[in-house]
Amino acid sequence: MTISLAGSAAELLYKTLPLMKKIFLGTPEGQQGKLPHHLFPTLLCLHFNGRQKMSVISDRLGLSKPLVTQHVDRLVAEGYLERSADPSDRRIIHIDITSKGSKYAKEVSSYFRQRGEKALSSLSPEDLDRFIKSMQTLQEILSGIDRLPKDPNQ
Repeated sequence: MTISLAGSAAELLYKTLPLMKKIFLGTPEGQQGKLPHHLFPTLLCLHFNGRQKMSVISDRLGLSKPLVTQHVDRLVAEGYLERSADPSDRRIIHIDITSKGSKYAKEVSSYFRQRGEKALSSLSPEDLDRFIKSMQTLQEILSGIDRLPKDPNQ
């Protein structure tokens, strides 16, 4: 069986993602049990992008609206996020990060940055330069894919 070039790239990506998660992610010190990992992307999405509608969060994260609603419900209940109605159209609900959520998001993003810096500090300057260029290229390519029209059959 011959694997296409795109199939080979996808296989490499699937093999790389668990390694990246293992090396760069983890539970911040003293945060065990505070907030599950699967909620971090939703919290960080609002931290970095500000007030958003549920559909925008869903699109940015590539998650279904019902799943994002579950995440937001949990984060609202914990005091990290809040809902507010649009004054011009009460049917539109905006999601905002609270000061508690913003403080925690700063702690989490700082932790991830420090963990990544520690992991990458063992690389030679040449390997670090190659890594940076590779990640920039990967980000550009994936951003281009993300801008493609959505397949209505998915």
